[in-house]
Amino acid sequence: MIWVLPAVTGVGFLVLWHAARLASGGKSWLIPTPLEILQAAWQERAVLARAVESTALGALGGFLGAAGVGFVLALVLGVSRSLNRSFYPWLLALQMTPVIVLAPVIVFWTGPGMTGVILVTFLISFFPIVVNTTQGLLSAEATMVDLFRTYGASRVQELWLLRVPAAMPYFLAGLRIAATLAPVGAIFGQYIVGGAPTGTGG
Repeated sequence: MIWVLPAVTGVGFLVLWHAARLASGGKSWLIPTPLEILQAAWQERAVLARAVESTALGALGGFLGAAGVGFVLALVLGVSRSLNRSFYPWLLALQMTPVIVLAPVIVFWTGPGMTGVILVTFLISFFPIVVNTTQGLLSAEATMVDLFRTYGASRVQELWLLRVPAAMPYFLAGLRIAATLAPVGAIFGQYIVGGAPTGTGG
């Protein structure tokens, strides 16, 4: 059955875990058992809840900001060919820039706190959204573009009736990538910026 192999794998993993604990000489500080981890998590549940809440707020704030700004900027780049040629290569270059390089600048601008965490999360989440959405706006079929222009459609009509629907799968793909990166960005932001002291990365 489908669930048998995952169940066997899970049991085997737990057996190896306990074997490693025994091999360590019973040192709980080195290799705690799953039960000990659960007990510690329950004892510190209030602290963990505050940490998760702080990280979730940073991740959500950065993600929503990246989604809004990324979509609007993609619309601009999708409409204006000259702006696209001028700025799109720079976006691709910035996407490859490690955020840790910008950490000192972020700390200088915002100081320690949630604002810096949200900004780090924004920067990590922003580029997949704007790059994917821009590609989607430019992916509209040439025959459909010619048809719209033949019937005298305005730039705005072409954008909202043709290009935006064509870009939605790309936009959603960018959101999916950004949603995966946002929690990582929030934890990383709390670590390098010194965000909320109760956060999971603080």
